[in-house]
Amino acid sequence: MSPFNGNFYDADGSIRNIAELAGTGTAGQASMVTVGTTTTGNAGTEASVVNRGTETDLVLDFVIPRGEKGEQGERGDTGATGATWATGAAGAAGKDGGSVTAISFSLDADGHVTGGTATLSDGGTVSITVTEAAE
Repeated sequence: MSPFNGNFYDADGSIRNIAELAGTGTAGQASMVTVGTTTTGNAGTEASVVNRGTETDLVLDFVIPRGEKGEQGERGDTGATGATWATGAAGAAGKDGGSVTAISFSLDADGHVTGGTATLSDGGTVSITVTEAAE
């Protein structure tokens, strides 16, 4: 289909051009168009344009919906290995100890635990201190 060139067939079969019939009109009032705000709307909503100006001085506010989330892309190549730094100094040696083999508790006259002793596998003992929890 070719674009319309303004020509048509008149009732008597002659070719006429719309511009010949229309003539020259009177000049209208000039308008100003200003873009106001552009806001991102929710995905799946319709785009909209609102004129918050006048008929001759338009101020157009646009709402363009956010696109739907796309599919996850392919995994990218592994990045380069980072620099290797010198190993830090070794920490202080820990105390040789043993595992706990027995625990005994001390009770007061009301049956509350007041302390105790833990016996270690190397024969040593460790005191257990009991403190009352704050409520």
